[in-house]
Amino acid sequence: MKLRVLMLATVLANSFVVPSVYADTTANVGVSNMYIWRGVDQSQGNAQVSGGLDYTNNAGIYAGIWTSTYGGSTEFDLYAGYGMQVTDALAVDVGAIMYEYPQTNSYGNEPAGLNGNQNDDGQKLADYSELYLGLNVAGVSFTVNQSLQDSEMRYFTLGYGLGNVTATLGANTVAGDTSDEYMHLDLAYAATDEVTLMLTQVVDTNGDTFMEDDLLVNISYVKSFDVK
Repeated sequence: MKLRVLMLATVLANSFVVPSVYADTTANVGVSNMYIWRGVDQSQGNAQVSGGLDYTNNAGIYAGIWTSTYGGSTEFDLYAGYGMQVTDALAVDVGAIMYEYPQTNSYGNEPAGLNGNQNDDGQKLADYSELYLGLNVAGVSFTVNQSLQDSEMRYFTLGYGLGNVTATLGANTVAGDTSDEYMHLDLAYAATDEVTLMLTQVVDTNGDTFMEDDLLVNISYVKSFDVK
């Protein structure tokens, strides 16, 4: 997903989403040398093209759609949530996201990109949904995503940003099944408002020899603009 380069899905500690003080609709388009989601290369090293549309209002409610190339397939993410600035040092974000893969048949309960669920050799991708909670306390961010297909599956992040640099530790956990558990570390540098360089390294595969642990280098360009 993105996680929306989301919300969700890669939360940057120094750019935590909080609602604007006015209603706003924005669009975005992006390109990247590969599609990385939760420390895993989703595009098998191929380039990614993406685009999205977001709406927020002064009540703190937001919703959006994001789409991307996904190897030889296409991904659509639909999401909605509520964000608020509780104090000067505390922000809260809650919501739900659906990852849809219309060009393939659904199967299984795992999100695409985890072990055994890649878009290789005709394997099918799984449509997938999550609830999420995000907190940002004095620049330190914490998120938890709960699968709606598998009550035992959760994804956590802990991040911190300083200037244009953000470090994020992510962990995928499955209670009672260690085969899909792993941790990864992301280090991102925002060179400009549009260009981001990110290094991603799986740091713990929990003994899974099929999980790729090569250092990944991701360069992305995302342009956002207001929709009148």
